[in-house]
Amino acid sequence: MPSPTVGSSQYHGARVDALAELQRALEQEPMGTPEFVYTTYIRTTPERLWQALTEPEFTRRYWGVSFDTD
Repeated sequence: MPSPTVGSSQYHGARVDALAELQRALEQEPMGTPEFVYTTYIRTTPERLWQALTEPEFTRRYWGVSFDTD
């Protein structure tokens, strides 16, 4: 069976089916209530927090490893 091409009714039908499947998945009951909730309060500025999350020397200091990020 050839794959549907854009603009064909077969493509449109496949897309409608995929969207219907996605909608069904999104409308399912959510996961149960979590048993544990962890909250961390950090007294800092947004700039310092971003620096701590993105600069290797900071991540190494707080996490013990450095992350390479863009």
